[in-house]
Amino acid sequence: MDYKLAIRQLAVYKHNLGLTRTAMTEMEAAVTSSPRYLACKEQAAIVKENVAELDAAIRDQAVREMADNEIKPDHSAVKVLHATDYTILDGTTAFDWCLKNLPGVLRIDETLLIKYMREFVTDANLPPFVRVAHGYRATISPDLSKYLEPEETHAETEPTL
Repeated sequence: MDYKLAIRQLAVYKHNLGLTRTAMTEMEAAVTSSPRYLACKEQAAIVKENVAELDAAIRDQAVREMADNEIKPDHSAVKVLHATDYTILDGTTAFDWCLKNLPGVLRIDETLLIKYMREFVTDANLPPFVRVAHGYRATISPDLSKYLEPEETHAETEPTL
């Protein structure tokens, strides 16, 4: 691979990406500050609030009628189902019970475990359920602008896609 050529091409791509993002940001700003957009946004907030209030009122009424008189709602769009909620009162006891009765419901937070391994575990005291692979990772500077040719850095009103 010719790194000089590849980095220059990557610099051009990133430059064009920056121009595209800037153009999109300017377009979004123009749209979101327009009177029509602002009026629609205000109307949407009002309608959203109305929807939430009426939805809650319908649900509450249906549940109340079912709980008080076992009357089902008289509309096919509204159904009342029996619900049962469970609350875990003691996490430690629940964990011990799961270890014994339902080990499949316990999940390992692999991200947290790997973070712990990186901080506190060496190859010498590595648990048998962990494998370590040593290798290399390449990084590329986030600012490649110094690799652009002068004719590639001029500001464009619209990015080249």
